[in-house]
Amino acid sequence: MRDLIAYLRSLPPGNVADVETLERLLRDAWRDFDGWREEGMDGYKLLRRTEDMRWEPPLLRFVLERHGGTNLGSTRAELQHWVVDIKAREVRIEKRGRRQLHSMAPRVEVKPVAIELVEKILNGSDDPRLKWNKDGTVSVRRTIAFPDDGSFKITLSGRRKRLIAYVAEFLAPQRWSEVRMNTFGKH
Repeated sequence: MRDLIAYLRSLPPGNVADVETLERLLRDAWRDFDGWREEGMDGYKLLRRTEDMRWEPPLLRFVLERHGGTNLGSTRAELQHWVVDIKAREVRIEKRGRRQLHSMAPRVEVKPVAIELVEKILNGSDDPRLKWNKDGTVSVRRTIAFPDDGSFKITLSGRRKRLIAYVAEFLAPQRWSEVRMNTFGKH
């Protein structure tokens, strides 16, 4: 902590020129600050990742791009705007935002697919996206209606859930309801 404070006192207020040195000193002192545990952030994650580092005595401000959501299929990274208060000896996130990293999957209209399937269900038509069961129920094959086409997991999952929700909504006035997961029957 002592080395970090001495270095910061030698800096003029404003944008930090030697970010690499400051990141290293901040990493070494990170666990001496209150607040780092609450955000699940360890000091080593600072190295070569901070942006817009500014010294506004007694506050050091920077932006950090976090990629937790991208591991789950998101196309966006979280931007965390950090404040390091040297006087209070605490760190905190002041603001959060997002940055688009990759192109989003093309928009797909789910409602027309649901309408088409509902018409086939009401007419008793065959379709590879439907499985007619011996008990008179029909199962919607979500993975055939929306196969894994390389879309992001969250996007694909959302499309499939919306499909079932729309089918249920459009079948309800015709006295059909979901009797099992993704399976509908007439009352």
